[in-house]
Amino acid sequence: MKRSIAICLMLVTAIIAVSCGAPEIVPPKNYVVLEEPLIPYDFTAVSSDDCRIAITERDNENKGPLEFWANAFKNINVKNWGRKFIEEGKFSTQLGEPGKFMIFESKNNGIDFLYIVGIVRTDKIVYVIDAGGRKEIIEKEKDSIVNSFKTLK
Repeated sequence: MKRSIAICLMLVTAIIAVSCGAPEIVPPKNYVVLEEPLIPYDFTAVSSDDCRIAITERDNENKGPLEFWANAFKNINVKNWGRKFIEEGKFSTQLGEPGKFMIFESKNNGIDFLYIVGIVRTDKIVYVIDAGGRKEIIEKEKDSIVNSFKTLK
């Protein structure tokens, strides 16, 4: 009997895991989605120019509003990682969830990098979408990257 219950619980857990699935977006044309996301991400797409778009999920058990999460990630990028804040904007996903994007700049070994961080908040989950790469490349792809954030599902 205990074995049957254990097997049923494992099957239910597996079904829930498969049905929920990992978050994903439709990346810009010059990106490919990796079958196995880079750790610690739930989704990763890369370009041949070594730019990356990645998604992580975080619990939103306390139902923090979008502005709370956007400010938290802005502070992490500026205060913890030393990135320079450039601009921010709003978007909505295809499912009607509001989102916010922020653009940051940094220099590493004399190379300029640009990062676009998108935040989408639901009652249960906060999705953090990170895009980054060499500044000259990300500047050209900014609109297509932000448009890809809108396809979050």
